[in-house]
Amino acid sequence: MKSLDVRKALRDAKILLLMQNEIGQIVGRRLTRSENHEETRSLLTNVKHSFLSDPNNPVYIVSDNAQAIRNMVDSVLGGSVSVKQDPFHVMQRIAEKIKASAHRKAIYKKLKAAMYVVTGELRNPKDMTANLRAAMSTVKPTDVSCSHAEWNGCVESNLKQIERGDVFVEHNSYEEAGEKASVVSTSELDGFHSALKRLLSRSVAADVGLRLLDVFILDHNLRVGARYGRNPAFHHADFVTVARSALVCRGILAESP
Repeated sequence: MKSLDVRKALRDAKILLLMQNEIGQIVGRRLTRSENHEETRSLLTNVKHSFLSDPNNPVYIVSDNAQAIRNMVDSVLGGSVSVKQDPFHVMQRIAEKIKASAHRKAIYKKLKAAMYVVTGELRNPKDMTANLRAAMSTVKPTDVSCSHAEWNGCVESNLKQIERGDVFVEHNSYEEAGEKASVVSTSELDGFHSALKRLLSRSVAADVGLRLLDVFILDHNLRVGARYGRNPAFHHADFVTVARSALVCRGILAESP
């Protein structure tokens, strides 16, 4: 029986592609041996109907690498959908090049203060760029674990994204049913990946791994749906329990003709 090392796949972040909606539910997934545009294109095509353009409510796709997918997204969804860069990965790519752990944490704090105001909204590109440059000016060549050229290239590349407005939206909070979610963020997916890694901590058969993944996605979506009031109402029954039972029992009972 062919096995799939899901733990390695998730760690390498090369074969599990996930897409979430505005409240953090998983609306699409792909397992592939390599991270490539064809798989991402297929995933986007399958969920294309969900992207309803509205001048009063702009639609965004937020990615950990916006520059790499922008042209592909435009070719699938057209210019009505904007591609934004997740701020966390901007901070991560810069801070991970700092040698000392304590200094790295301090840089994270400076980067966050440079990119966000205290209310959690994103700073405008001009202020964000100026603040980030000021924060990076305090980093000495001896503080980084890479060459001076690599460090400067990393900082300047991310600054260019900020200047273009890739890391900015006018309103960075989405509200529904009394709950809030950040618009320009992939943190929910990062949390989902971490939890899935803990669940699949060993090599398993491919069909078992896919089954566990689907169960995990369903459970995640049900919990998020309940929090935002999106789960349908069932009279005299708990929808979450019904949905979980239906998935677990799938294939056990013969289907009606």
